[in-house]
Amino acid sequence: MAKLGEVWWAPFDFSDKPWNRKRRPVVVIDVDVNSCLCTTVMVTSKSNHNYDEEMVVVYWQNAGLSRPSYIRLGRKQVFLVDDLYKRIGVLDGRDQFNLWPAIENYQNKKRQR
Repeated sequence: MAKLGEVWWAPFDFSDKPWNRKRRPVVVIDVDVNSCLCTTVMVTSKSNHNYDEEMVVVYWQNAGLSRPSYIRLGRKQVFLVDDLYKRIGVLDGRDQFNLWPAIENYQNKKRQR
């Protein structure tokens, strides 16, 4: 079962081509044990330089990622837990400490628009 802060491989839809999927890392940010669903945010190695919408994974190697990475705060997706391919690792506690307020700040700014 996936747990908060874990990094997994998952089939992620392209934003401009939803019929295409790419296997990419995601961070689990919520788990509903009763329905076997988990909410994730996408991880990418390319910054979009919009720091309101992304968070740098400072300790990316500790999380099992192969290159410097960014969490796209607005790219949430819900998966059945069984749809996650393979556990990569766990987001370093210091990055997790920054992730939860970053998600909350992103959601607050989005509501204000």
